[in-house]
Formats: sequence, structure tokens, C-alpha cells
Amino acid sequence: MKKYLACLLFVSFFSHAGTALDSALKPWSPSQIQQNGDVLQIVLPQAKITDGLYKSVITMGLCPVVWEGKAGDLKGVTEVALLNQFGKQGYVVEEVISTCTEMGKLTGAESDTYLLGKTRLY
Repeated sequence: MKKYLACLLFVSFFSHAGTALDSALKPWSPSQIQQNGDVLQIVLPQAKITDGLYKSVITMGLCPVVWEGKAGDLKGVTEVALLNQFGKQGYVVEEVISTCTEMGKLTGAESDTYLLGKTRLY
């Protein structure tokens, strides 16, 4: 019985993948973070994802994970879809690791322009 409980605790502790990513996105209270193939879907509890919200989640939440060298949470992810609470509207950033890496080298409007060039509507 003790081995069974220890196994359950071990599995529950280590089954929570993406802890750096979860922590980085916590200020936006995502209701769901799930990976489908090479697409990471982040569902926020808002009825509409605005461009300002999208830019803030990417630049202050997602990209710092890459800049801090914790991109292991994004291994195998090529696109990140930031979606509304219904999963029907939002934005998709392509080539997320290379996009964030390049954005880290740019400043201000150049960074925003680069992000928009790697973004499409969902």
C-alpha cells in the first residue's frame, strides 16, 4: 500500500509538464494549456483576445521562457495559439522559439513589427 501511494505521489508530482510556462502565464489565468501535435493551445478566460492582450502574453509571458533558457517546455512546439474562452477566436504565433529569440534582439517597434509578421488569425 505504501508503494502504491508513493507511486501515485510521484506520478502526480511529475505529470505536471511545463512548470516554467505555467508560471509565466499565471498572470493571465489561462483556463487551459494543451499541446496538440506541434501546436500549443492556450485558452484564456476572455470572450475576445485583443491584439494588446496577445502582444502582452507573448512578450511578457511566453518569450521570457525562451529568453531565460527554459524553452524545454516548448520542445516540439512550432506554433502557439492564444484563444478566447470558447476556443473560436485568437491569434497564432508561428515558429515560436525562433520568433522569441529574434524578438529578444530587437527593441520597441521593431520587436512588435517582427511579432506581427509571425502572427496570423486563428
